[in-house]
Amino acid sequence: YESPAPLPVDRIQLILPQVNTIAPARIESRRSESDPWLTRQSATFYRLASNAPGATDANSAALPIQPASVSDRFWQVRFDRRAGDFGEWPSDRRHCR
Repeated sequence: YESPAPLPVDRIQLILPQVNTIAPARIESRRSESDPWLTRQSATFYRLASNAPGATDANSAALPIQPASVSDRFWQVRFDRRAGDFGEWPSDRRHCR
């Protein structure tokens, strides 16, 4: 992700595209395109069905993580692919909020 300017980031939440997914990940950032990626935090994100069979759909997701505030412009998430495939990310979900 590239922010329009070096803005402070004080929390990160990932909403995974598929229900019943557990995704270990590493959050990394850097100030410029030429700087090395620095690990800011590792966390496990999830999206689980939390309803009984036949009930209306309900999901639970991991709460936002709160890394130390960093004002880097470039951010990426590196998933541990040993945990499996997490599905396709809809194009409208590929932005920072």
